[in-house]
Amino acid sequence: MQNDNEIAVAYLRVSTEDQTLNFSLEYQEEHIRSYCKVNNIELKKVYNEGYGSGTSVEDREVFCTMMADCLQSKEIDYVIVLADHRFARNHADSVNLVDRLIKSGTHLICVADRINTSNRSDYDYFKNKSIYSERHREEILFNCIYGMRQRAKNGLHNGGRITGYVTTSEGLKIDPDSSKIIKLIFDKCVNDQWGFRKIAQYLNKHHYKTINGNEFDINAVKTILTNPTYIGYIRFEEQLHIGTHESIIDKETWDKAQQMLKIRSYLPEKVHHGSYFLTGFLKCPKCNASMVHHVSSCGKYRYYKCLNNKNGKSCKANSIKKAYAEEYILSLLPSIIGSPKIYNLLQEKMKNRISNDYQEISKTLNRLHKDISIIDNKINKTYELYYKTNNNSHLIQIERLRTQHEALSERLNYTEERYNSLKHTDSVKIVDNFISNFESIFLAIDDIDKRRFLKTLFQEIHINSGDRISMRTIKSIIYNLDINEIPKLITA
Repeated sequence: MQNDNEIAVAYLRVSTEDQTLNFSLEYQEEHIRSYCKVNNIELKKVYNEGYGSGTSVEDREVFCTMMADCLQSKEIDYVIVLADHRFARNHADSVNLVDRLIKSGTHLICVADRINTSNRSDYDYFKNKSIYSERHREEILFNCIYGMRQRAKNGLHNGGRITGYVTTSEGLKIDPDSSKIIKLIFDKCVNDQWGFRKIAQYLNKHHYKTINGNEFDINAVKTILTNPTYIGYIRFEEQLHIGTHESIIDKETWDKAQQMLKIRSYLPEKVHHGSYFLTGFLKCPKCNASMVHHVSSCGKYRYYKCLNNKNGKSCKANSIKKAYAEEYILSLLPSIIGSPKIYNLLQEKMKNRISNDYQEISKTLNRLHKDISIIDNKINKTYELYYKTNNNSHLIQIERLRTQHEALSERLNYTEERYNSLKHTDSVKIVDNFISNFESIFLAIDDIDKRRFLKTLFQEIHINSGDRISMRTIKSIIYNLDINEIPKLITA
């Protein structure tokens, strides 16, 4: 059936239902190799996705790599899969992707379905069958959700690891070690009235780890304090069902914790006054996380501090004075903007802008003169009609035309003033004035525009480490200078 020189690649993928049916990767590869041997096809490469959902092809990296290789190569005659639903389960994806392969000279073979799209009737059958595969996936999804819903109603956990428990075939069982962390977190919240960040810092200071072996942060603590699993419930689709597992936290402690969280949710957030335009650029000298705004408890002093520290992780604040850091960076900007290369770019940009404005105003003047001339002609003709007919309606028309004439004349005078002013505009003086007053201009714009501008200059700003805040100074700057973008930002 095939020629001796035909070359193919294989694609393997296994999903949850495949594992249930023993539809393993080895099983798929064995049958594909057997097919190639019988049909005298050279199997050049096997693309093994491993475990993965077939819902979205964008999420399958190996599949995307295979498609790119096939579309770019003129040597691959076939992509071979065991069955059509290994390729894609979405009907539109299946047809579009196969059409792209065919246009590039590659066809799809589905071994179990006996489909080879080089045959027109097989291609038509494939398109029809992919509709069924999509429906089959939807049925599996429905059955899966239905099964999970029923498990939840029966008080059974639907999978996933939870700190404080171990998952067994009989359901959730309390883990003696990690359950202590749960009790500790609720104790700090209820009895010590600590917030998320303080609890996270305490846990990290004492070397407690999350179920994934990471440090605790605000979100991890919040997730635990709001998870009803710890009082014996199963939550699914925003509904609570009484669980079959043993609770770690008693109802009274849970209620007090939820009340504390509710009270905290109504507390007004601390407002930090002023601009913090170096947020994201300054890096912590210890963990290299971004430095973010911080105001002292008395509200008098302002700093940049480590984001990890603010989120409750174990890094120190490593604060740097806001005024010092910003003044240091501001002192660098005029020399950067005033460098010869950028100065020349600014001059060129300004000259082009003045020239373009000059041309536009010239066109506007010509249009205004023409419109005024037309109005004058209309007024003269209307007067002639009035003298002939002595009809007062012509006087009303003349008055209306005069009103239009006055409006156009006023606009003409304003435009001529702009035109004359532009004729005497000195681009050099404008750019020099911009550079001389750059700091005041920069400080007048909002934080978003400040950071947008700084992003064209700086990638990261590193800080010297030190035990005292006076020792933390600017250490080095990694520049990200794109001189082509600067004129667009500051002269647009």
